[in-house]
Amino acid sequence: MSGALIEPVILAVTLSMAATPLVVALAERLAGRLERNAAPPPSYDPIEDDKPRVIIIGFGRFGQIVARILSMKRIRFTALESNLKQVEVVRRYGHKVYFGDATRLETLRAAGLGDCEVVILSIVNPEVSVKVAEMIKKHFPRVKVFARARNRAHAYRLLDAGVDYVIRETFLSAVELARNVLRDLGLGPEEAEAMARAFVEHDEALLKRQWAVAHDEAQLIASAKAAAQELQSLFEEDAGTRLKDAAPERGPDGRGA
Repeated sequence: MSGALIEPVILAVTLSMAATPLVVALAERLAGRLERNAAPPPSYDPIEDDKPRVIIIGFGRFGQIVARILSMKRIRFTALESNLKQVEVVRRYGHKVYFGDATRLETLRAAGLGDCEVVILSIVNPEVSVKVAEMIKKHFPRVKVFARARNRAHAYRLLDAGVDYVIRETFLSAVELARNVLRDLGLGPEEAEAMARAFVEHDEALLKRQWAVAHDEAQLIASAKAAAQELQSLFEEDAGTRLKDAAPERGPDGRGA
């Protein structure tokens, strides 16, 4: 380049380099001011005040099944779901559900939680589920909370939070499958049903016992081993009773009565 062209180019480059930090600082200040002045995004959809008796928090597969059963009895409920994509999908199928972040107290109040009778906590994420349970029990202690748990550990944390009823999401479906397997393997319907019922009662009682030692791994392991032996003895005793009941009565001469 000629000398006449080089001088203005050097001047332009020098000025732009000197101005860059000032422009960046100004842009950051402007962005911060716009962010502060912008209205915060709403944490929930406008919710109709229809005095629901039940509020379902989490409207995935689990929550939808509960909602369908409530609808059969025309029990009013409000459904909240924090996943906007899930809300859009569910609405396309004709369900009435509101977008709402249940970890925020104003969302719970807007949903009418202070006046409802029961909350069904059907949130998939255990951390969020426990956080919402604790908030409900702190601010709305009168309301009963029925909660879905992903596993035993989640169930213990929900019980710690004070929920009134916990159901492990795969527990009853696994029991039902096992009951049908027993029938397919030759057990009578009544016997298979009795075994499934006995297992459910035993495991629900065990859950409450293990909750007391849930924070002590050694005691928890010992409790699980003892419970396995206890369950085996329970079924063996039950089988012995059935055989005794099925045996024909004997007369004085040792023959069947």
